[in-house]
Amino acid sequence: MPYLRTRIRKLQREAEKDKGEGESINRYNTVRLSPPPDDKLETHKYKFGALPRQDDPVIREILSLIRSLNGQSIEVANMRFRVSPTDESLPFWLALPDYTTYCSKLYTFIDDYHEFPLTAWVTFSPGLHGPAADNLYLKIGTKWVLLKDWLLSSYKSVKRLSDGSGLVGEKGYRAQRKWWKLNGKHFRLFDLPAEVRMTVFEFALGPRIYPLVELNSYSVRLGIGFPNWLDSSLMQRRTFLQLSQGDFQRVTGCSAHEPNIALLSVSRQTHSEALQAGWENTRKCFFSLIHFDSIPDARTKPKYNWLNHIILDFNMSDWFDLLNLEDMLGREPRTHLHKSSFKSSITLLSTLDKLSKLQLWFRSPDDGASWYPHGIKTIVHKVNNMRDDNDNKIICCQRTMVDLIMTFAWPFFKDLRAKVTVGGILKEDRKKKWNERLALSAEDKLHVIDQEAAEQAIFNTPLANM
Repeated sequence: MPYLRTRIRKLQREAEKDKGEGESINRYNTVRLSPPPDDKLETHKYKFGALPRQDDPVIREILSLIRSLNGQSIEVANMRFRVSPTDESLPFWLALPDYTTYCSKLYTFIDDYHEFPLTAWVTFSPGLHGPAADNLYLKIGTKWVLLKDWLLSSYKSVKRLSDGSGLVGEKGYRAQRKWWKLNGKHFRLFDLPAEVRMTVFEFALGPRIYPLVELNSYSVRLGIGFPNWLDSSLMQRRTFLQLSQGDFQRVTGCSAHEPNIALLSVSRQTHSEALQAGWENTRKCFFSLIHFDSIPDARTKPKYNWLNHIILDFNMSDWFDLLNLEDMLGREPRTHLHKSSFKSSITLLSTLDKLSKLQLWFRSPDDGASWYPHGIKTIVHKVNNMRDDNDNKIICCQRTMVDLIMTFAWPFFKDLRAKVTVGGILKEDRKKKWNERLALSAEDKLHVIDQEAAEQAIFNTPLANM
């Protein structure tokens, strides 16, 4: 990020380019009237030195207008305007009780999106009884603008607000919550149609749920969420026992908030509808094979159709284990891949009659080297005589791994009645390739892969060459 000195110079150039017609000159005047100390010119943020409040009817009217607009406009509420006198000059209103002449005062407007606040002269129409929302004006550049109009349109100078991107996703949720606090309005949820309420409950509890089986009761509960953790390799140090007791699991990527089950205590009707939406309308995500395998062993399962939309968000080692692919013999790595004869956990999917959607998510190659099969990793280090503390470096092509896993998984996925797609962090060509194959008709899927030949070709390939 450029130094503060550099950004001030840029602001000055913008003001000169606009020839004093736009907001740039107003923001540059803020820096001129309240310059940063010389020792702060290499810092990363300009801070306006707000002055103490004055007994000023004009500023009270401005604040009243801002509060009113906060309740009407989510954009204004999201800007979070504050206003301060720019200097210590006396308020111009009521200085003379028989106010009849043109007068004004400098005020500085601060918001959450502009580093440099806007300083402008503020006045109201002469001859009127006093300041009001409809007659307060401020001077932007060389033009007088109605303050109300400027406040309502100010978000347009912020690109991520003007194009709408700042009001979607997590940023949009924060803006919405900020607006709720400021508008003082109450929403009658049960005036909505039932199907709309179910959508509201879906996003209030989800839309992704990480169900867990409790250790003592062996019953399935809504889960603990999935907070982000930059070093996802630490995930292996957490045990399933800790998971069952409510400890957090974290991986790179988007966070999934812990379901706010306080919603279930609002009323009997809310409890009934929210619980159904939480189990049936959300996507059930499984982040490890242990997590997924615990489901059949649960003694008490939800009475709802809850395994209708599943996401398998596995690391590479778990994908191998799911398909019974082995790269180790005891404690020593194999030279070639091997498939065990044990019953695979993947057969569980074919028993889920109500399954309608299945998503297969792959992790990023940068998401910790431990996600790659041990034998592949170790053999290459042996070949290159590179066994050292950096043994966890990723050396296998993501395309190769995705193709390998999908080849062995194809017999299980092609016959599912559910819609199956791949996603997560994978190359666009591989995503397109497998999604196109999975979208084929049941008859066409039979001719996509010569299963026996494809598997044998993989078994004949040394792990070090993958």
